Amino acid sequence: MLLFALIGGAWLVSLLVALVRAELRPAAHALILAAGVAGAAVFGVVADAATSWGDKTDYWIAFAARLEDGGEFVMIIATFLACCAIFDIERRRGAAGEQD
Repeated sequence: MLLFALIGGAWLVSLLVALVRAELRPAAHALILAAGVAGAAVFGVVADAATSWGDKTDYWIAFAARLEDGGEFVMIIATFLACCAIFDIERRRGAAGEQD
């Protein structure tokens, strides 16, 4: 758990350092994608904790493990779709010659 906290903290610090120098539009896009990644990470930690803490039946453990993996997968796919949508919007803006 401490290792994940250290990795997450390092990622958050590096994201904040990058956002300080970024323009508003790319920074907003970065925050949208970061929210998807962070949401999957937090969901994974909470679901994993619910799976492993306390006495559980084999059925509950199997259900919770599938829920954890499925939830993380859905969040990763949603973040990927957001990334594709951002790319498409920016590509169309570039083709139309729009600037910030």
